[in-house]
Amino acid sequence: MHQLKVYLNGDRDYIQGSQILARSAVLVNNQYPGSCLISAGFSHTTKHNVMAIISPGNEIINHENTGREIGRAQFVCGQTNIPVSFYETGEQANKCDLLQRVILKPEDNPQTTDNVARFLYSNVRCFEDFLDMIVQSAKMHHIRSTSDIYDVWFTGIRGCMIPVMTDDETTSGITDIEIVRSTNKQRQWQTISKIEIRAENGKNHNAAVSFAYKSIG
Repeated sequence: MHQLKVYLNGDRDYIQGSQILARSAVLVNNQYPGSCLISAGFSHTTKHNVMAIISPGNEIINHENTGREIGRAQFVCGQTNIPVSFYETGEQANKCDLLQRVILKPEDNPQTTDNVARFLYSNVRCFEDFLDMIVQSAKMHHIRSTSDIYDVWFTGIRGCMIPVMTDDETTSGITDIEIVRSTNKQRQWQTISKIEIRAENGKNHNAAVSFAYKSIG
Protein backbone atom coordinates (compact mmCIF):
# COMPACT_ATOMS: atom_id res chain seq x y z
CA MET A 1 0.00 0.00 0.00
CA HIS A 2 1.42 3.38 -1.03
CA GLN A 3 0.31 6.90 -0.16
CA LEU A 4 0.41 9.08 -3.26
CA LYS A 5 1.77 12.61 -3.17
CA VAL A 6 -1.30 14.44 -4.48
CA TYR A 7 -2.63 17.94 -3.92
CA LEU A 8 -5.71 20.11 -4.28
CA ASN A 9 -4.34 22.01 -7.26
CA GLY A 10 -5.12 25.73 -7.48
CA ASP A 11 -8.78 26.48 -6.66
CA ARG A 12 -9.95 22.90 -7.18
CA ASP A 13 -11.80 21.12 -4.38
CA TYR A 14 -10.88 17.67 -5.70
CA ILE A 15 -7.77 15.68 -6.57
CA GLN A 16 -7.18 15.48 -10.32
CA GLY A 17 -7.32 12.01 -11.81
CA SER A 18 -4.21 12.79 -13.85
CA GLN A 19 -2.26 13.35 -10.61
CA ILE A 20 -3.41 10.01 -9.20
CA LEU A 21 -2.50 8.13 -12.36
CA ALA A 22 0.87 9.88 -12.73
CA ARG A 23 1.95 9.18 -9.14
CA SER A 24 0.89 5.55 -9.33
CA ALA A 25 2.62 5.18 -12.72
CA VAL A 26 5.93 6.12 -11.13
CA LEU A 27 5.48 3.40 -8.50
CA VAL A 28 4.54 0.81 -11.11
CA ASN A 29 7.39 1.75 -13.44
CA ASN A 30 9.93 1.58 -10.60
CA GLN A 31 8.95 -2.06 -10.09
CA TYR A 32 8.31 -2.86 -13.74
CA PRO A 33 10.42 -0.61 -16.02
CA GLY A 34 8.85 -0.01 -19.41
CA SER A 35 5.26 -0.17 -18.16
CA CYS A 36 2.34 1.30 -20.10
CA LEU A 37 -1.08 2.53 -18.98
CA ILE A 38 -3.88 0.75 -20.85
CA SER A 39 -6.99 1.83 -18.91
CA ALA A 40 -8.28 3.68 -15.85
CA GLY A 41 -11.62 4.63 -14.36
CA PHE A 42 -12.80 6.76 -11.47
CA SER A 43 -16.10 6.24 -9.67
CA HIS A 44 -15.79 9.12 -7.19
CA THR A 45 -14.00 12.42 -6.76
CA THR A 46 -12.14 13.08 -3.52
CA LYS A 47 -10.51 15.94 -1.64
CA HIS A 48 -8.61 13.53 0.59
CA ASN A 49 -5.20 11.97 0.29
CA VAL A 50 -5.09 8.82 -1.83
CA MET A 51 -3.59 5.38 -1.27
CA ALA A 52 -2.67 3.04 -4.12
CA ILE A 53 -2.50 -0.75 -3.96
CA ILE A 54 -0.56 -2.51 -6.74
CA SER A 55 -1.55 -6.12 -7.47
CA PRO A 56 0.74 -7.41 -10.26
CA GLY A 57 -0.61 -10.38 -12.17
CA ASN A 58 -3.74 -10.66 -10.02
CA GLU A 59 -7.27 -9.33 -10.06
CA ILE A 60 -7.94 -6.54 -7.58
CA ILE A 61 -9.70 -7.77 -4.47
CA ASN A 62 -11.17 -5.90 -1.51
CA HIS A 63 -8.55 -4.83 1.00
CA GLU A 64 -8.99 -4.26 4.70
CA ASN A 65 -7.97 -1.06 6.46
CA THR A 66 -8.67 1.15 3.45
CA GLY A 67 -11.13 3.96 2.88
CA ARG A 68 -13.62 4.27 0.07
CA GLU A 69 -12.41 2.99 -3.28
CA ILE A 70 -12.44 5.82 -5.83
CA GLY A 71 -10.98 4.18 -8.92
CA ARG A 72 -8.82 1.60 -10.63
CA ALA A 73 -6.14 1.51 -13.31
CA GLN A 74 -4.54 -1.16 -15.41
CA PHE A 75 -0.90 -1.11 -16.48
CA VAL A 76 0.98 -3.69 -18.51
CA CYS A 77 4.65 -4.61 -18.74
CA GLY A 78 5.40 -7.27 -21.31
CA GLN A 79 3.05 -10.14 -20.51
CA THR A 80 2.41 -8.94 -16.94
CA ASN A 81 -0.87 -7.21 -16.12
CA ILE A 82 -0.59 -4.77 -13.25
CA PRO A 83 -3.92 -3.71 -11.69
CA VAL A 84 -3.87 -0.75 -9.31
CA SER A 85 -6.70 0.34 -7.02
CA PHE A 86 -7.12 3.76 -5.40
CA TYR A 87 -8.60 4.54 -1.99
CA GLU A 88 -9.18 7.80 -0.19
CA THR A 89 -7.88 8.31 3.33
CA GLY A 90 -9.51 10.29 6.12
CA GLU A 91 -7.10 13.21 5.76
CA GLN A 92 -7.78 16.15 3.47
CA ALA A 93 -5.02 16.77 0.94
CA ASN A 94 -2.90 19.91 1.08
CA LYS A 95 -3.39 22.73 -1.39
CA CYS A 96 -0.70 23.55 -3.94
CA ASP A 97 -0.37 25.52 -7.18
CA LEU A 98 1.20 22.88 -9.41
CA LEU A 99 3.24 23.92 -12.41
CA GLN A 100 1.26 23.81 -15.67
CA ARG A 101 3.88 23.03 -18.31
CA VAL A 102 1.71 21.87 -21.21
CA ILE A 103 0.74 24.52 -23.76
CA LEU A 104 -2.58 23.98 -25.57
CA LYS A 105 -3.94 25.98 -28.49
CA PRO A 106 -7.31 25.30 -30.16
CA GLU A 107 -7.02 25.15 -33.93
CA ASP A 108 -9.96 26.09 -36.15
CA ASN A 109 -10.28 23.93 -39.22
CA PRO A 110 -13.07 23.04 -41.69
CA GLN A 111 -13.85 19.83 -39.82
CA THR A 112 -14.42 21.56 -36.46
CA THR A 113 -17.97 21.08 -35.16
CA ASP A 114 -19.68 20.92 -31.78
CA ASN A 115 -18.48 17.31 -31.49
CA VAL A 116 -15.07 17.56 -33.18
CA ALA A 117 -12.08 19.71 -32.26
CA ARG A 118 -8.34 19.94 -32.84
CA PHE A 119 -5.68 21.20 -30.44
CA LEU A 120 -2.01 21.93 -30.94
CA TYR A 121 0.07 20.94 -27.93
CA SER A 122 3.67 21.54 -26.93
CA ASN A 123 6.07 21.22 -24.01
CA VAL A 124 4.99 17.69 -23.06
CA ARG A 125 7.94 16.22 -21.18
CA CYS A 126 6.69 13.26 -19.15
CA PHE A 127 3.83 10.86 -18.50
CA GLU A 128 1.96 13.33 -16.30
CA ASP A 129 2.26 16.07 -18.93
CA PHE A 130 0.91 13.68 -21.56
CA LEU A 131 -2.07 12.72 -19.41
CA ASP A 132 -2.68 16.36 -18.53
CA MET A 133 -2.63 17.27 -22.23
CA ILE A 134 -5.28 14.64 -22.99
CA VAL A 135 -7.53 15.55 -20.08
CA GLN A 136 -7.27 19.33 -20.41
CA SER A 137 -7.82 19.35 -24.18
CA ALA A 138 -10.88 17.12 -23.86
CA LYS A 139 -12.20 19.19 -20.97
CA MET A 140 -11.63 22.40 -22.94
CA HIS A 141 -13.51 20.94 -25.89
CA HIS A 142 -16.50 20.11 -23.67
CA ILE A 143 -16.57 23.63 -22.23
CA ARG A 144 -16.17 25.33 -25.62
CA SER A 145 -18.86 23.24 -27.31
CA THR A 146 -21.48 23.45 -24.54
CA SER A 147 -21.83 26.81 -22.82
CA ASP A 148 -24.09 25.93 -19.86
CA ILE A 149 -22.06 23.13 -18.25
CA TYR A 150 -20.18 22.94 -14.96
CA ASP A 151 -18.43 20.38 -12.74
CA VAL A 152 -16.66 18.81 -15.72
CA TRP A 153 -14.95 15.68 -14.39
CA PHE A 154 -12.55 13.23 -16.05
CA THR A 155 -13.86 9.74 -15.28
CA GLY A 156 -11.65 7.41 -17.29
CA ILE A 157 -9.48 6.39 -20.22
CA ARG A 158 -9.27 3.13 -22.14
CA GLY A 159 -8.09 1.66 -25.42
CA CYS A 160 -4.66 3.19 -24.95
CA MET A 161 -1.04 2.13 -24.62
CA ILE A 162 0.72 5.09 -23.01
CA PRO A 163 4.35 4.49 -21.93
CA VAL A 164 5.38 5.81 -18.54
CA MET A 165 7.71 8.47 -19.94
CA THR A 166 10.35 10.41 -18.01
CA ASP A 167 11.72 13.93 -18.40
CA ASP A 168 14.07 12.94 -21.19
CA GLU A 169 12.27 14.34 -24.22
CA THR A 170 10.05 17.31 -25.00
CA THR A 171 7.33 16.61 -27.54
CA SER A 172 4.65 18.54 -29.39
CA GLY A 173 1.94 17.62 -31.85
CA ILE A 174 -1.76 17.59 -32.72
CA THR A 175 -4.68 16.15 -30.79
CA ASP A 176 -8.01 15.47 -32.53
CA ILE A 177 -11.03 14.95 -30.28
CA GLU A 178 -14.48 13.72 -31.22
CA ILE A 179 -17.35 13.27 -28.77
CA VAL A 180 -18.89 10.01 -29.97
CA ARG A 181 -21.44 9.36 -27.24
CA SER A 182 -23.47 11.50 -24.83
CA THR A 183 -26.09 10.39 -22.32
CA ASN A 184 -28.20 12.61 -20.09
CA LYS A 185 -30.03 11.78 -16.89
CA GLN A 186 -31.60 14.66 -14.96
CA ARG A 187 -29.09 17.17 -16.37
CA GLN A 188 -26.15 15.00 -15.44
CA TRP A 189 -24.26 14.05 -18.57
CA GLN A 190 -21.73 11.35 -19.38
CA THR A 191 -19.66 11.39 -22.56
CA ILE A 192 -17.15 9.25 -24.39
CA SER A 193 -14.66 10.93 -26.72
CA LYS A 194 -12.28 9.47 -29.26
CA ILE A 195 -8.76 10.89 -29.06
CA GLU A 196 -6.15 10.72 -31.83
CA ILE A 197 -2.70 12.10 -31.03
CA ARG A 198 -0.06 12.69 -33.68
CA ALA A 199 3.27 13.67 -32.15
CA GLU A 200 6.06 15.36 -34.07
CA ASN A 201 8.42 12.59 -33.00
CA GLY A 202 6.24 10.05 -34.82
CA LYS A 203 4.91 8.35 -31.67
CA ASN A 204 1.15 8.41 -32.22
CA HIS A 205 -1.55 7.32 -29.78
CA ASN A 206 -5.27 6.58 -29.72
CA ALA A 207 -7.57 6.46 -26.71
CA ALA A 208 -11.14 6.82 -25.56
CA VAL A 209 -11.75 9.19 -22.66
CA SER A 210 -14.88 9.58 -20.58
CA PHE A 211 -16.18 12.65 -18.77
CA ALA A 212 -19.11 13.56 -16.57
CA TYR A 213 -20.62 17.02 -16.17
CA LYS A 214 -23.75 18.86 -15.11
CA SER A 215 -25.76 21.33 -17.17
CA ILE A 216 -27.92 24.29 -16.26
CA GLY A 217 -30.42 24.05 -19.11
